[in-house]
Amino acid sequence: MAYSIGDDESWMIRNSIFYWMLDRLADDANEAVAPKLREVSDNNLGALWLDEFDESELTELSRLAHALPSIARRELPETSEREGIALRFEELAAFIDAGGERRR
Repeated sequence: MAYSIGDDESWMIRNSIFYWMLDRLADDANEAVAPKLREVSDNNLGALWLDEFDESELTELSRLAHALPSIARRELPETSEREGIALRFEELAAFIDAGGERRR
């Protein structure tokens, strides 16, 4: 069973924010996770499949996702959409955690 980030059956967000998210997460990711994030971003693949991560990588991805809302609040432009985007990133962290539980 696969769980993805970015396709029509999973957690979704605008493309520009999706790719910002991937690049930002890759900046802080360990050497196992960063290349996977950058590959999706660099090749405009449109989805990040959780089943492509082993258990330790999924744990790293969860750690990164939990930090993302505060990063978004700090780094994204001050617009009326910023808080909503940060809240969507909170949902992402929960989505990743739920996917990780399901795939074990």
